[in-house]
Amino acid sequence: HEIRVAVTPTSIAGFVAQSGRSVRIADAYVVKDLERIHPALRFDVTWDMRTGYRTKSILAVPVATIERIHGVVQAINKEGQPFSEEDENIVKEIAESLAVAIQNQKRMAGRRSRFDHLYARELLTEERLEEATRLAHDQDSSVELVLASKFSIPREEIGASLAQFMRCDFVGFQENTPVPLTLIDKHG
Repeated sequence: HEIRVAVTPTSIAGFVAQSGRSVRIADAYVVKDLERIHPALRFDVTWDMRTGYRTKSILAVPVATIERIHGVVQAINKEGQPFSEEDENIVKEIAESLAVAIQNQKRMAGRRSRFDHLYARELLTEERLEEATRLAHDQDSSVELVLASKFSIPREEIGASLAQFMRCDFVGFQENTPVPLTLIDKHG
């Protein structure tokens, strides 16, 4: 369940997001404990009232990279005892993995590849592309030729992928067929 709060020191997740510091709270209702972390910090009982749940202990950890804080992971009510330093370290590892995954996803979301069509059709994987790139370099050839010859990816699929990337029509090579004038006029 996703809950959004302001990034201010008045809420626990907001404080963690603003400060970049993890917090372990034994009892969310003990105001003096919260004030030791930050004078304005309070626990919002609204969520407990809405759900009928009683929050006691809280462990909140930032999901952060060097560039920014992406969010906060918050665990509540460890059974039988407050959260330990070991619990905090485990959640920090999870948060670090999440941060890297979020950062990679954002970085890749806007990036286009000339092989997107092949990925979408499951004709190519990152590993195979890396191998094809290495082989093309070693053979002083093109990646596309290696994909066709060594990995048996049909030339038509490679052409369709390149056409999609370049936003143009694909016309397969035929030795005795001239290049259509519409193709030359449109993209020439």
